[in-house]
Amino acid sequence: MPSRDDKPKSTGNDNIDFGAFVESNVQRTSDLLKGEPTSTARGDGDRTIERARDGSYWRKRAADVGVPTELDDDELPPATTTRTRKNRYLADDSDAFHDANEFGNGGGGGFSDTVNHLFNGDDGGRNRIIAAILALLLVVLIIWGLLNLFGGDGKGDGGDVTPTPTGTIIAPTTPTPIPTQPPVETPEPTIPRGGDNQRGEGHEVQTPQATIQITNEVARACSGQCLIRAEGDNQEDAYTDASARASWADGDLSWVVVTPEQAQILSESLTLTLIENNPVTYNLYAVESAEDHNQESVVSPHGEIIDQTGRYYLVRWNQVPAIVKEVTDWGYAVYKLAPAQPTYVSTLGTNGAASDTTGWQLLEEVNQDNIEDVTNDLVHMGELDNSGWGTRYYTYPGNQIAADYLYQELESYGLTVWYEDFITWDGYLLVNVVGEIPGSDDSKIYAMMAHLDTINLENSRIAPGADDNASGIAVTLEITRILASYDLTHPVRVVFVNAEEVGILGSDAWARQVAREGTPIAGVYNIDSVASVRNRPTLMTNATGTSTSLQTLMTQVNNEYGLGENLIHYQSSTIVADDNMLREQGIPAVMIARELYQQSEFHHTANDTPANFSLGAIADTAKIILVCMWTLVM
Repeated sequence: MPSRDDKPKSTGNDNIDFGAFVESNVQRTSDLLKGEPTSTARGDGDRTIERARDGSYWRKRAADVGVPTELDDDELPPATTTRTRKNRYLADDSDAFHDANEFGNGGGGGFSDTVNHLFNGDDGGRNRIIAAILALLLVVLIIWGLLNLFGGDGKGDGGDVTPTPTGTIIAPTTPTPIPTQPPVETPEPTIPRGGDNQRGEGHEVQTPQATIQITNEVARACSGQCLIRAEGDNQEDAYTDASARASWADGDLSWVVVTPEQAQILSESLTLTLIENNPVTYNLYAVESAEDHNQESVVSPHGEIIDQTGRYYLVRWNQVPAIVKEVTDWGYAVYKLAPAQPTYVSTLGTNGAASDTTGWQLLEEVNQDNIEDVTNDLVHMGELDNSGWGTRYYTYPGNQIAADYLYQELESYGLTVWYEDFITWDGYLLVNVVGEIPGSDDSKIYAMMAHLDTINLENSRIAPGADDNASGIAVTLEITRILASYDLTHPVRVVFVNAEEVGILGSDAWARQVAREGTPIAGVYNIDSVASVRNRPTLMTNATGTSTSLQTLMTQVNNEYGLGENLIHYQSSTIVADDNMLREQGIPAVMIARELYQQSEFHHTANDTPANFSLGAIADTAKIILVCMWTLVM
């Protein structure tokens, strides 16, 4: 979370209680650490946090979508758990049907009473004759109806004998589908966009129409989903044909989670080896040995080697995130495998050009249910102590579980996604999760950023981080979901950075990477801790230099759309957050928060839970940043 210690420039009401925010002893997060981090990865050694390989490596992928597969509940890793909205059915209409069924029964009149009167009335024989005639007519009618039902018009064609009235429009031959589920209420908002405004919803990725004969030995042994090694040239073409995406690849080698059908298609051009019938990859790492040193004994102490070919090892690491210093000190490289493809993938650009919509329409698309689902998912990840709350602290499994979860969420929206990793001063291999919505003009790329890790200064085994920073993640995902449904002019890069709470390490690694690659990042919104109840509707920002134009845009959007935010814009070098690392590399960036460091009594404690934040505050933040991003990229 950001920290600050100087006076703001306000564009709204200054008469608010900032609690402890004027305390003079506020320090940047890195001051909490002892000593400076040092590099343990191979490379030029000129950075405190060193990447293990070129960032462009991770953008090599074969396809944006994959074939759907089904997992048993007990096979699902915690990171893939998502919530879906419950159906809400219409009111019960049983009373109406009950009233209709009473007509003509018992003493209520009807045909049976008429017949009884004719046969039993006082008029004697005359009535009996009339009754007999009516009975005869009834028999004739019944026989005629049976003939029509089974014999058509008597000509043997079985056709419909009911003439089409003049002027009647004959319905199409294709019948209208009849819902197999009870009708549900129209969801809010009433204009459905981007997967009916539900995260995780989209089209189910279909298998090829033609029946695939499973003849390959590996494909036949694959049960549901399996992990395989694929070797051979033209890997990219093979993955495209199979609608698959590798979890890790280098040259003519890859490891991938596939279905039997995908394995069969891959086998037509690649050599396959079955590793295991297990789709879970969160604890799997690929190791590449040094060219002049290849010893299994360097790798084996750190986990189970489940596959090995040449200089490459696939390892189920003993600890997640992996401590890799003892391996990288030998000149070996360690890589985190990506998770399996999501089952459902939305189609990009289904709503047409972003320039053809309006900001007002976009505002209607923000769905608070999605925000609630994401925050609830995140605060429970990585539970260790049966407390009911998880932790995403950088040394605990929940950190990597959250990274896999975010990877799959972004991919389910149709984005191209990759990991960019770095090694901490104490030897942990951590990942930033990066995804991109394409645009027709990549001369400028705009970005959103939120940190994924958490901390509890008393006990980081219980660090749910609802406000700090599940709220920022939820905002970023919801905006991404909406923008991904439009065709954009400029691409949007979505970045979930790691280890913010222990020295702002992930954003530093990402900023250095994009600066080194010359990626034209034109502006970044860093979203951090936006769920405060006490400070709503105050929204604080911080930027310096050319980055202040992003603040100006927020003011314009807030005023034009009447969003009612009390914007307070800082232009301070002493407020320290992830965006500082970007500005140090010449990348325009602005911080957005509702409470700064030491303002909230819940931040960095076990009490940073959804019970102590405002979903409305998160949704309001999503609205203003959504329209700002749309203005920049449409």
